Amino acid sequence: MDLLLLQELIYKDPKAYHDDYLLQLKHLNNQIEITKLKPLEENKYFIKLLQFMSITCKLFKNEIKNSATKLIECLETKATELNPKIRRQITGTCIAFRNNDIIDSKTLIPILFKLFRVHDKVLRRSIYKHIISDISKINLKKRNVAVNKSLQNFVFSMLKDSFRIAAKKSLQILIHLYRRNIWNDERCVNVIAQACFMEDTALVVIALKFFLGEIIEEEDDDEEEQQSKKKNKQKEKDRSIDSLKKELKFKITNLHSKKTKKKQNKLKKAMKQLDKKEKKKENQNQLDSINCLNLLNDPQSFCEKLFNKLKTSNDKFEVRILMMDVISRCIASNQLLVLNFYPFVQKYLQPAQLNVTKILAVTAQSIHALVPPDVIHPLVMTIANNFANDHSRPNVIAAGLNTIRVICSRQPLVMTKTLLRDLAMYAKYKDKTVFHAARGLITLFRELSPKMLHKKNRGKDHDMTAELKEYGEQEISEGVDGIELLEEYLQRKESEKGLMNLDEEDDSDEDGEWIDVEDEDGKKEMKEILKQLEQDSDDEEEENNEENEEEETNEEVIELEELEDDENTMQEDSDDENNEEEEEQEEEKPKYNVAALSSQRVLTQEDFELIAKLKKKKELEKQLGVDKKRKRKENDEGVVDEDDIGDVVVETDDEEDDKEKPEKKKWKKNWDQGSTTNKQKKKHKPFAMLKNSREIRHKAVMGQSEKRYKKKISDRRNLKHKLKHR
Repeated sequence: MDLLLLQELIYKDPKAYHDDYLLQLKHLNNQIEITKLKPLEENKYFIKLLQFMSITCKLFKNEIKNSATKLIECLETKATELNPKIRRQITGTCIAFRNNDIIDSKTLIPILFKLFRVHDKVLRRSIYKHIISDISKINLKKRNVAVNKSLQNFVFSMLKDSFRIAAKKSLQILIHLYRRNIWNDERCVNVIAQACFMEDTALVVIALKFFLGEIIEEEDDDEEEQQSKKKNKQKEKDRSIDSLKKELKFKITNLHSKKTKKKQNKLKKAMKQLDKKEKKKENQNQLDSINCLNLLNDPQSFCEKLFNKLKTSNDKFEVRILMMDVISRCIASNQLLVLNFYPFVQKYLQPAQLNVTKILAVTAQSIHALVPPDVIHPLVMTIANNFANDHSRPNVIAAGLNTIRVICSRQPLVMTKTLLRDLAMYAKYKDKTVFHAARGLITLFRELSPKMLHKKNRGKDHDMTAELKEYGEQEISEGVDGIELLEEYLQRKESEKGLMNLDEEDDSDEDGEWIDVEDEDGKKEMKEILKQLEQDSDDEEEENNEENEEEETNEEVIELEELEDDENTMQEDSDDENNEEEEEQEEEKPKYNVAALSSQRVLTQEDFELIAKLKKKKELEKQLGVDKKRKRKENDEGVVDEDDIGDVVVETDDEEDDKEKPEKKKWKKNWDQGSTTNKQKKKHKPFAMLKNSREIRHKAVMGQSEKRYKKKISDRRNLKHKLKHR
């Protein structure tokens, strides 16, 4: 009987065809024994039998258990010797048995992990998918601790496997299960952390990317296939971008209008916005890496080990940057002290360095409040000297200023008064990126310590009481935080009530009868006004006499003042500085004693809610007063991105040559734009083509009056052009 026909009949009536099914099981056992003897032969009947058993296994679960164990034994012993097609079919049937609960996951999954050593991509993909789906099914309703422990132990042992692909796949499975919140415990994270110190760079890169929160897709074995996939993805992206560009061109520029710089800039801005939207979509899928780094058992030793590996590694520069990024994030999230890291990074802080924006972001990210300012000060000075100088390009200066701003937001004690005032001078720079970067630094120190800035840069609503905290100092609230705002609010309410009562009294007086005013009162007022005017005129005459006397004395004093000017100019600069310091010392004292208020008053739940509202209101008012459009980003603990710092483009020798020798414009037909006019075409035509035209022949016969008339018109046109472009 044909197997397909039997399959249909068994599904219709399984009990009637029970004997036929047992006969097929005997055939299966015989075929297993034959494949053990001849593993390389391609047995087509055996493949059909396996397909039949994988479909009908759910109807006869008890009968098929013995043959299932034999199949697993065959896979375990002859995995490398088997024919690829038979091997794939046997694994497929074993997976089908597991899906129908004929085989236990503890027995099957270790064998499937060993099959990662086999050189078969299709098989590896199917195994990878099954392992993840099977473990997620086990932990669907509740976590099976016993099964998870046994499987985890096996997976952890597979990471040390000598076969590279098997170790890589097992690490990918661990990361995938962590992201699905199945194996998201400390043990799993610490095992992935151990992969950072392995000799194989591929495993190190996967582990580092996990800690950085990057999604790692399934990687193929061949590098050529990886590159071809990347190229195809890039082509698809380019096609979509080109189609969007055409749509934008049609919207921004009309089809037959002139191509202007304004329209080109509009198009560039629109394209930048599109790129930002795409980046946001990618960042949404990213994992929060700080949570992973907080689960490490000993982050200090992990950082030190990884830093020692970084110093001695001969890997690609991209891999070393990944290591630096992981170290900096670990230092920031756990507030560690790895003081040798900062001088190591300092040597890479050059504008011509490859991936310098990433390195700047890493340096800014690694700083926190507990890092001593003496250690970071040389690092800040190198950034200021190499980037924020007058000889650098504007984008380089902006990147330097932005990094210094992020560093100061995390550890403000690094900044000195002289350096801050020098950097604040870039607020007058012509380039917009540099201007905004300098303004960002100024606004930061307006909040932290406005005394360090010049008077003109402090702003209207600056708080002169604000001072930088000393190293290691923490804010300890003496009483309830924000109770002074509540006291002010209550006093304001009381004063408003008092005014309301006064208004009511005035209204009651006005409700009475009208009072007649006599003319005598008006006469008295007029007499008083006339007396005042007479007194004012007498005072003006006396002042004029005094001024004439002063002018005579001033002429004699001018000669003496000119001699003393040179001496005074030397003292003026020092006097200004002293005056500024004196003004800075005159600080406003706090109106309310917080500790006294909190001890006197018993606060209810409504009072606490009111305090929270008043705090929000105060912050809002402060932001509106300082900068109505922009709000300062607080990068105290978060990840520092390359967009926060700016883009430093390193110019190669080829680009410099292109700048010196621009390419000749080649003629291209732009279907989006209209063609040129006949007048423009005539300018580029040779004279031989135009000499027989009517215009040129008419010039020879032209009279004097016509020539004068045409000259007048041309002069008028030139004059208009000059006036327009003055």
